Amino acid sequence: MNWRKPPIWLLRVLFPDVLWRDEGAKKGVFHLTFDDGPSSFTAEIASVLSKAGHSATFFLSTERLKEFPDAIEFLRSKGHSVGYHGHTHLDAWKVNDDVFMKDLEISFNSMSSPRFRPPYGHLRWSQYQALKRRFQIVMWDIMPGDFKVAMSAEAVNEFLLKNVRRGSVVVLHDQEKIGAKSLESLSIILDSLTKKGLRSEAL
Repeated sequence: MNWRKPPIWLLRVLFPDVLWRDEGAKKGVFHLTFDDGPSSFTAEIASVLSKAGHSATFFLSTERLKEFPDAIEFLRSKGHSVGYHGHTHLDAWKVNDDVFMKDLEISFNSMSSPRFRPPYGHLRWSQYQALKRRFQIVMWDIMPGDFKVAMSAEAVNEFLLKNVRRGSVVVLHDQEKIGAKSLESLSIILDSLTKKGLRSEAL
């Protein structure tokens, strides 16, 4: 399956309670999301977005809040929203349900949000059934691949602009290893989006 641009029509049949694309979005509105933070680049990413008139949703691995305890308050002060991305970023396909859910409970006790994105986009059916009753599970319809070190900022921008549409949920990443590229990509992306009359809103 192409997870950069997944088959939404099929996934909606298999996982009807998951948000893949926001069909109720206003004209010209889509949703940028950032996974894996907070990091030393989070504040700058958030500020760049806000100054350009965009807001986003940051899915946080809550273990990292120990290093960046003010991240949630800062993000919300800039008009962004937050969601859960696990505590230690466990892959649900590689651990049993008990281990995975215990990790999530730590995350859920660390902050408050109605939204959850599973690390790697992985969930077992049993986990999906349990979590859909508690949270809005948010996946995506566009993943430009910015987490790949070899992927240039220009290539990230090109893929996003080629595929973005009203209501799209786009996954970018807030990671130390690609932080500088994330900021470069974001600058290019926001300039291109403005020219196309598109604006990101937080979920």
